[in-house]
Amino acid sequence: MEKVQEEATGVVATLASTVAYYLAPTLLQVSVGVGVGGEEDPSAVAAAAYRQHATLHTTSPTHNTSGGHVVLTDSTLTNTTTTPSAEVAFVNGETLLEITPALYHAASVERGLVVHVCNSGQSFGGDDLFALREAGVIVLFSDRDSVYDTAISAHIAALRTKRPVVHFFANATIHDVVDPALLHSLAQPPQQPTHPTPTTTDTPTTEKETESESKSENKSENKSESKSESKSEEAATTAKFGSLYLRTAVALATIDSSAIGREVEQVFREVSSALRHGSGSDRRALEPVEYIGPQQPTTVLVVLADGNAELLERRIVTDLQQHTTSTTTATSRIGIIKVRLYRPWVTHTLASALPSSVTRVAVLEFFVTGHNSQSYLPSPWGGPLYLDVVSSLKEGEKQHGSRTDVSAVLGRVRLVQSQQQQRPRLDDQAADEILLTVDGMSFSDFTVSTATTTTATATLQSSTVTTSTVAEPLSGLYVDVLHQAFGDKLRLISAEEPTAAAHRTTEYGYGFALSKLSELKKTQPQSSKSQQSFWLVGGKDLQRDEGLAAVHHVLASGENINLLVVDDTPIQALRAGEKERSVSASVVGKKDLGLYAMNYGKAYVASVALHSSYMQATQAMREAANFEGPSLIVAYAPASLSSSALSHPTASVSASAALSSLKDSKMAVDEGLWPLYRWNPALEAKGKEPFQLDSERLRHQLKQFLERQNLLSVIVNETPRLAPHLAGSLQSDVQQVHQSNVASYQRLARGLKAGKPLLILYASDGGRAQDCARRLAAEGFKVGFNARYTALDDFVVADLSQEPTVVFSVSTAGQGEFPVNGVEFWKSLKGTTEAGLFASVNFAVFGLGDSHYWPGDDGLKYFCKPAIELHEKMVELGALPILEQVGKADDQDADGHEGAFGTWKAEFWKALGAGEVEPEQGATKLPADDIIKIESNYLRGTITEGLLDASRGDMPSERDQKLLKFHGIYQQDDRDLRESRRKQNLEKAFIFMIRMRAPGGVVTPTQWLVTDRLSTEYGNSTYKLTTRQTFQLHGVVKRNVKNTIRDINIALMDTLAACGDVNRNVMCNPNPDRPGLHAEVYAFARELSRYLSPHTRAYHEIWLDEKMVAGEAVQDVEPLYGPTYLPRKFKIGVAVPPSNDVDIFTNDLGFIAIEEEVEQKGGVKTKRLAGYNVTVGGGMGMTFGSKKTYPRTADVLGFCTPEQAIDVAEKVLLVQRDHGDRTNRKHARLKYTVDDNGLEWFKEQVEARLGYPLGAIRPFSFDTTGDRLGWTPSTDPNRSHFCIFIENGRISDKPALALRTALRELASIHTGEFRITPNQNLIVSNIKSEQEAEGRAVRDLLKKYGLDSTSDSSGKFSGLRLHSMACVALPTCGLAFAESERYLPTLVTRLETAITEAGLRDEAITIRMSGCPNGCSRPYVAEIAFVGRAPGYYNMYLGGAHNGTRLSKLYKESVNEETIYGILGPLFKAFAKEREPDEHFGDFVIRKGVVR
Repeated sequence: MEKVQEEATGVVATLASTVAYYLAPTLLQVSVGVGVGGEEDPSAVAAAAYRQHATLHTTSPTHNTSGGHVVLTDSTLTNTTTTPSAEVAFVNGETLLEITPALYHAASVERGLVVHVCNSGQSFGGDDLFALREAGVIVLFSDRDSVYDTAISAHIAALRTKRPVVHFFANATIHDVVDPALLHSLAQPPQQPTHPTPTTTDTPTTEKETESESKSENKSENKSESKSESKSEEAATTAKFGSLYLRTAVALATIDSSAIGREVEQVFREVSSALRHGSGSDRRALEPVEYIGPQQPTTVLVVLADGNAELLERRIVTDLQQHTTSTTTATSRIGIIKVRLYRPWVTHTLASALPSSVTRVAVLEFFVTGHNSQSYLPSPWGGPLYLDVVSSLKEGEKQHGSRTDVSAVLGRVRLVQSQQQQRPRLDDQAADEILLTVDGMSFSDFTVSTATTTTATATLQSSTVTTSTVAEPLSGLYVDVLHQAFGDKLRLISAEEPTAAAHRTTEYGYGFALSKLSELKKTQPQSSKSQQSFWLVGGKDLQRDEGLAAVHHVLASGENINLLVVDDTPIQALRAGEKERSVSASVVGKKDLGLYAMNYGKAYVASVALHSSYMQATQAMREAANFEGPSLIVAYAPASLSSSALSHPTASVSASAALSSLKDSKMAVDEGLWPLYRWNPALEAKGKEPFQLDSERLRHQLKQFLERQNLLSVIVNETPRLAPHLAGSLQSDVQQVHQSNVASYQRLARGLKAGKPLLILYASDGGRAQDCARRLAAEGFKVGFNARYTALDDFVVADLSQEPTVVFSVSTAGQGEFPVNGVEFWKSLKGTTEAGLFASVNFAVFGLGDSHYWPGDDGLKYFCKPAIELHEKMVELGALPILEQVGKADDQDADGHEGAFGTWKAEFWKALGAGEVEPEQGATKLPADDIIKIESNYLRGTITEGLLDASRGDMPSERDQKLLKFHGIYQQDDRDLRESRRKQNLEKAFIFMIRMRAPGGVVTPTQWLVTDRLSTEYGNSTYKLTTRQTFQLHGVVKRNVKNTIRDINIALMDTLAACGDVNRNVMCNPNPDRPGLHAEVYAFARELSRYLSPHTRAYHEIWLDEKMVAGEAVQDVEPLYGPTYLPRKFKIGVAVPPSNDVDIFTNDLGFIAIEEEVEQKGGVKTKRLAGYNVTVGGGMGMTFGSKKTYPRTADVLGFCTPEQAIDVAEKVLLVQRDHGDRTNRKHARLKYTVDDNGLEWFKEQVEARLGYPLGAIRPFSFDTTGDRLGWTPSTDPNRSHFCIFIENGRISDKPALALRTALRELASIHTGEFRITPNQNLIVSNIKSEQEAEGRAVRDLLKKYGLDSTSDSSGKFSGLRLHSMACVALPTCGLAFAESERYLPTLVTRLETAITEAGLRDEAITIRMSGCPNGCSRPYVAEIAFVGRAPGYYNMYLGGAHNGTRLSKLYKESVNEETIYGILGPLFKAFAKEREPDEHFGDFVIRKGVVR
């Protein structure tokens, strides 16, 4: 008689088992025999068939009864008291994932269990197989004609191997009922093969091999008994750690049988034997892997042996029968390999099944979506079958010499389930279209819809994995799992969706999730995570510091929101950080967030790796969903080092990349580079351990966290609290004692060491004097001296008397002053008067200076003055000079200080009797600053320790002072107070400047308010809008620095790379009148800033108390910068013609946006961004008197498309990194690299790294560098913009204008954004119309504070003032020689008299002032510029182009205010009278020959 396949499995189970379970979906209400949508549940039908022949019951007390049969949870299957060989389970497809942890356990205890799974027509794969492929179970597939035989084989395999067997079966019919005697006879091991093994499938089995199999089988049974004790121990170990995932199922490894062990190979043979050895006419012989098709195919389609595979097979066989061998059709070139035995998987099985003519292998995978889920696609990385096939081909090539001309591609078929819940199936028409497409190898995704009937049609959707790119967020694989695990419950919010750039943030996603959760609470007040599962997928901003605030908000919210964060750090980068800490091409990811989140204590946290342990990942997701409160899952999806995914968020994922991800995940977990764990605080309340370790290796930082958690319960409330002043005093006393002990120990150690002591002390601002000291010490070691070197301020003057030989290496600062790290030593030494104190000391002094730094006689007066004074003082105190003269190095020499240093060294060693000393190899190639960077442990140094030193207001270490710049911090002192504090014998009034990073100058009102608050709470109650479109806070004392940076990061800003030898804040034209173009270039500026940011985690560890979950205390690499970072700072700007407000030619690297006109439908012409002209070699800094240093405007290098721009920026930066001058910091900027080597050479270097040439330069023009002040309309009629003039960018309240208060009130009501301009002004952007309350309120505030009259035409300010710019300079900048910001407004006021008299009050003339020659205000491209030379004196420059394209020329040195007025007054009058139409002042002075 005829029975459906559900009944077949039930009948077979009756004959083979004494205990049966029916497991219905735990999340759905399912009655007897009824499934989703009213259809019959096939698993329930199979169970019903079983009940007809036996009693369905359970041995577990954990069950409930529904409709007359037993419904069990997965806990039933973990019961080990039943007889392993007598169990069968009928499982609905939706339930399989839920019971997979139980299958792990059953495999670990060798429990012979058979699980029959049916989803009635749907193919199986994806998440089901990802879970089972590592569970240690046997996995079988059957189509309609083989379900009966495969079911028998499943039971036989379970009896023989004592392992769980999962049998996936599809719709089918059978023609008879199995004979019970036959079944039990088949369960016995076969003695000989009953049929010849086809050569096109597995390796041929000879009689000897069959005999060997039989013996091996018997041995295996005996071995299983002898191993029972070790298995019990292993199970005990698993239980001890409280995890199902510690035991690795070796049988699941997709590698060659020679490498997987005898036991796994034996299981494969047992199952293969059960499939092949039929008996009589009642049972067919089946192959584990079977080829069907023509004899000489060129393409093979690999599929799982289910119902859809059977349909494709039938179409091929039918076509072959209908055509002659001479007829060429699609199917004459295509064969099918049906995979019946999926686990265990042995590589050579597939390789043996491939006909020799095959050159292409296509893996076809099926997946099911709902009727309204057309947009959902599985990850293009490929499913489990695809990964195994690719692995087999690669491993076969490696291990067995398989052909290398076979390539594999992936195709996917979407089966769309109708609203009537009809299960979708493949039909003949769809099968034909699939085969035609496979023949052409233009692989696509097929959509098979069953909206009205059970038949289907297929429509092609262009998408391929191997022949085109596939845009895929990092989270793609994990999102697939979320869909599988939660189905309709899932509420997914992805920060990676291609929405507006401003919305591609986790913070935005968090806000959106909160709004949706709030709506749900209103409509369903009793809703909980069990009803809805909200998942927020973290965006790319989590690679930046601002993303940390989003994580903080999620964790601190207490809401039922789950945050998924995916880290794509390649395993090579993890290893590099673990072992070598070397440079590696990686993107340091987000793995550190786990420990950060666990410190909250009230959030569920897990670290997962899908390809390493699929079930651990799904288990974590389910636990997170059930946890009442926020959760964070940090997931690993490693990218290939060769994958462009590291560089761009929309990267293609190739077959090799998918395979690499699979292998790398496993290796990362196995090597302990990525720990798997789960942290559930809810378990603590139940008296259970909250931490579950799911991998075998626990990293050091994770151990520290767990140890601290245990320790806290002991020491809580027992820590003594000291008053701050007592604690500070105690710390100071301890430090003094410690320093004294260290000094004593060092003296003792030196006495024990061989060699004469040689102490080298240095004082250095730029690092050259320090480098000389280091090199001298290295040479001293070579000739037998016990040499050491340190900064002057780090040595106690009194201890000099105990040093027999001392060398001083001293630079010159300012007007003959000691560098900052030698001031205190000199002060102490200068105050010493005891004659003969250093009578036993021999010394020498080497000085560094610039004889032309100051003009005229002052140059020689201040040249090497500190070195000369130090030499004289040492002689005065009785010390004996080794060399009578001070060594002097002059920056004016052709070779800088090197020549003089070499000559002086030779004389010095000769005087000591050391003879000729071989110079240190490569000494000039590794200067002091690079050593500081290398030894800083990726910018950590001892900053943390220095911040804790409350005994002083500065950072004790000069190295830390330099490293702070990389963190956006400058140590300064109030120079207005220097003299008075010196007289009081007090240390300087040390303060810190903190510079934020705001690419493109765009900030939110909230960020503005935070900055305003911090300026009062921690700063000097003012803040500065900088010339590079960001904020600076001034006057922050050391104890408040960390709190300030913490609050900045909470506001989603940061300070990393705002200073230092890295790329700094990327400038971008605000363009409020062209919102579309601005949005595009602004998005580019932000992405470029992110891409070029340092990757060190030091910033987070020092300022945000971040701990690393994986890795030792340090696991850093810098893929772009390397450990030495760049030779000097690197600045980038993006300009949009005709505005040159960013002064594009003053940047190291510039991008000039080029638009092109395109014609739309209907003949409408619009403009779009065509790309960028690239400029290189701009820079403002110089040194007075040094011909080797100078300001320079950039050259245009070529053209690039928007897609190439980031790549071009990276390559330009790398050329500078590798070829920039590291021997002389004053000559280290990119402009000198270009000039030293030539523009063509530089272009060749860039293009060689790019691998393609830059395009031809496109035409462009600029008209001004100024801002469009006042009102600017928007393309949106309901929005407008207002640009406020802010003189020199200083935000403060003054009697005449309460500017800070006005802007604070404005930020409190404005919902648009603020845009800081490169001219230090402020654009209030996207102001609502006057018809809206907010728009009226904003306008009222502008009027109230008089800000509405700051436009060009208002007449309130002169054109000269509106185009003025000044840097900070005195009193805080340590480099300033003269005033700037505090003085320029006064000078402009006086000059306004002259321009008014000349009738030029409204004339736009750029005037800029800088307190030193470094040129932060970009003075050298202004029409009028003043560069501070000394207090009250400036070098005067004239003739810069009004549009910023030409440098100004030095007109006169050392001018004061009277001289300035005397020069400019007559010039203004001449300009008014003699100018040509539309001629600007800068062009006029050039034309008239005022400067040349």
